Amino acid sequence: MVREWRLDAAEGSLSTNFERFRHAPYGIQGGEPGSLSRTTVTHADGTQLSLRSKVSGIPLAAGDIVTIETSGGGGFGDPRKRDSQRLAKDLADGMVSPQQAASLYGAETEKGAAA
Repeated sequence: MVREWRLDAAEGSLSTNFERFRHAPYGIQGGEPGSLSRTTVTHADGTQLSLRSKVSGIPLAAGDIVTIETSGGGGFGDPRKRDSQRLAKDLADGMVSPQQAASLYGAETEKGAAA
């Protein structure tokens, strides 16, 4: 999940207390690990600041954008054994790209190449 907030006040501060910045959620029964969390501040001038999982009193100014990306859960089961009809639906629904399907699931891509 990705959330973004823009500070419209003249000034503010940010404190966070998150997990899963260094150790991804594990998969079970052959599933892949999930993604890591991260927090980024994009200042109004375009510079970015990548934060640790737990911070306090980070100064913010008007126009700064705080982006919080929470970790995704680990997978269940060997992805290469995913039911082809379910994977086709995931592709059609935009839940996975053809490149991801080839890389993660060993599925044929639009060009007919398998990973």
